[in-house]
Amino acid sequence: MIGTLDNLLRPYLSRVGHLQLPTFVVLVSMFGGIELMGGWGVVVGPLVVRLAKEALDILESSRAPENRAETAPLREPTQNVHGESAK
Repeated sequence: MIGTLDNLLRPYLSRVGHLQLPTFVVLVSMFGGIELMGGWGVVVGPLVVRLAKEALDILESSRAPENRAETAPLREPTQNVHGESAK
């Protein structure tokens, strides 16, 4: 059954788009989608997983520092405004 399902759906899904997910994840998401939504779950399951992955990637990139200067630890100034040494 799995082999037949794979032989029928893989060519169709490869034409529709590239999910860039491991095969096992696609298979599990297809079965989960079938369990939740019936026939449409074959397509919707992997798409939901891919959207969740993209959302996590966007969240991770938004939390990454833009440059290292912003995250450098603060140092005490060696001179104050008037040019005197700070102690």
